[in-house]
Amino acid sequence: MTDPTRRYESLAADNNHSESVTTSATTTQSGTTSVMNPSDASSTTRGHSHSAPRDLSPIPTPWAVRWSRFRYQVLPVITLIISVALTVWLWGRHAGSGNAMGEVAWDRVPVTSIADGVLAELPGRAVNPHDRVTAGQVIAAMDPKPIEDRRAARQVEVERLKSEVQALESAPAQPAAAGGAGSGNATKPAADSREARLQSLRAALAVREEELAQLDLVLAKLEIEAPVSGTVFKVYLRPGQLARQGDLIMEINADGAQYVTSYLREEQQYIKPRKGMKVEVRPRNDPHRVVEGTVDTVGATVEAVPPRQLRDQKVPEWGLPVRLAIPANSNLLPGEMVNLAFQAGQP
Repeated sequence: MTDPTRRYESLAADNNHSESVTTSATTTQSGTTSVMNPSDASSTTRGHSHSAPRDLSPIPTPWAVRWSRFRYQVLPVITLIISVALTVWLWGRHAGSGNAMGEVAWDRVPVTSIADGVLAELPGRAVNPHDRVTAGQVIAAMDPKPIEDRRAARQVEVERLKSEVQALESAPAQPAAAGGAGSGNATKPAADSREARLQSLRAALAVREEELAQLDLVLAKLEIEAPVSGTVFKVYLRPGQLARQGDLIMEINADGAQYVTSYLREEQQYIKPRKGMKVEVRPRNDPHRVVEGTVDTVGATVEAVPPRQLRDQKVPEWGLPVRLAIPANSNLLPGEMVNLAFQAGQP
């Protein structure tokens, strides 16, 4: 093995030898030797090469270097300017409008029974929730048999009352007994009783005739038609069930949402909504779409916020109700949640 100390000394000797080579020795005519410094050698070299022409044109900067300088020097400044301008614009937009949430309202139309009776089966189909119906479409029907039986009974009562009234009207009045004033006083209560009986029969006859006319109307139109076009929300009574007059059979959500309801919380009432104020309505399923609305009515009192508009279902909230009118062709679905931007600067 080679001793490390000897290897180090060998390398040092080689370095000293290379340094001595860089220094040249020149011999003068007198035979003396002078040492020339490296700086002198370089100046001598420049002197010899001074006469040769040189290219002094500037070296072009590579595009990679230019792009690097742009990214690190110019681009940050441009980005800062754009960010500041965008921040100012967004702040002005936020300060000039009030944001809230709302729900597309709907007209829920009830369909009720027109008389006491049993609902009949519709031929070939049944109406269920979420079915589409059109105005004038038959959505329910009454069984005619119970109504016809009831009409027959009322007709019998009408005939009986008519007979009693005619008999009482055609009966001769009781003649007054002769002799003395006392007999006149005796016949007066009998006449009053006869007149009271006649009035009672006539009143009962009028009631039964009115009921008979109502039953005739029901029999003439046993089918119940949809009052509006829309979607069936809920069905309360099915065929075969007994329905009293006025009982709710089903409810229909009418097509064509025409307004949006919103509740402004205490921290949102700086908006100060007023009739005619412009409002931007944006559906949550398409935030880029804007429907222009206007404030139609503003509530006079603070009310409880409906569950669907609560920010936290566990925390009750109170707000000022505001109704917004929207165009009929807005194509917003009833019950749809929307975002609102009140234009505070607008009248």
